[in-house]
Amino acid sequence: MNRDKLTELVKKAKAKDNAAIEELYKGYYADVLYICRKYSLNDADSADVAQETFIKAFQSINELENAEKFPAWIIAYAVEISYKFSGEFYKKNAPKRA
Repeated sequence: MNRDKLTELVKKAKAKDNAAIEELYKGYYADVLYICRKYSLNDADSADVAQETFIKAFQSINELENAEKFPAWIIAYAVEISYKFSGEFYKKNAPKRA
């Protein structure tokens, strides 16, 4: 995605434009899912974490000051949420010590 298009989409997403949000989602979903798969145990968990990444990111998109940084910003969200999920999953599913 070129810089001008990205800037325009982020600006519109900040204004809660659903079409812009959808285009950003479609444009970066594969990248986010790839990161989530690196941390998660299976495809279903990865998809859930990817979805959570976009929900959290779009809820706080107004914090993004430079639209050109959106790709790195969404990946940072994916890493953070994936890492948190994998830690919580491990705590719930770790073998119990006697």
